[in-house]
Amino acid sequence: MKTILLSRNDYTDSIATISDSKSRRFGEKSLEWWDRHFSWKKNKCLVLVDAEEQHLAYLFGINDRYMQYLTIHNLFTPLVHRKQGNARELLTQQFEMSLVKNVKRFKLCAVPQALKFYDKLGFIYWGINTAGDYYCDLPLPKDGLKGVNMMVQNSTNEELIGNKIQTIQKRTQQNGECLTDAETKQFTADKKWLGKKYRHKVIDNFI
Repeated sequence: MKTILLSRNDYTDSIATISDSKSRRFGEKSLEWWDRHFSWKKNKCLVLVDAEEQHLAYLFGINDRYMQYLTIHNLFTPLVHRKQGNARELLTQQFEMSLVKNVKRFKLCAVPQALKFYDKLGFIYWGINTAGDYYCDLPLPKDGLKGVNMMVQNSTNEELIGNKIQTIQKRTQQNGECLTDAETKQFTADKKWLGKKYRHKVIDNFI
């Protein structure tokens, strides 16, 4: 499998062929969000393709101009291609490309529904943002995505946070204060399930 970059027109043509409506709607919402925040001329969609050129998974991500961060904005796999390791492979290849450019860290805001996927990769969270998404901000391991789990296990919180405490505090300062009752219930369940992988208390107590 390999990755290719899609222009806006290529992307719209691609998601139009997605058979299940839920995946297609997510693809359309990702398009709308990217249109509002980024230029397609500079930042295209990364797609995993197989030998038959089928589009298996889509990733919207960006390396900032200072090569400090790889930010993952949206990652999704159409239903027909799920549970085949496609999202993991696409994310692996994105990490490798960022490492070549000497990017230092990666970050993303994971929706609650994606926690089980990212849990398999070893991700941890410093809190939730105002939208109720889980904020991950970590060094980019030298061995890429496969190194995240070991890095987290073998590093102190201070090492994982580095010099980004202010950035992390800003993104997680409300940490659920504005959630509805239903969202708070889900948040409580998610924190219990995550256990030590949810580390907002560290940010509260960070000196």
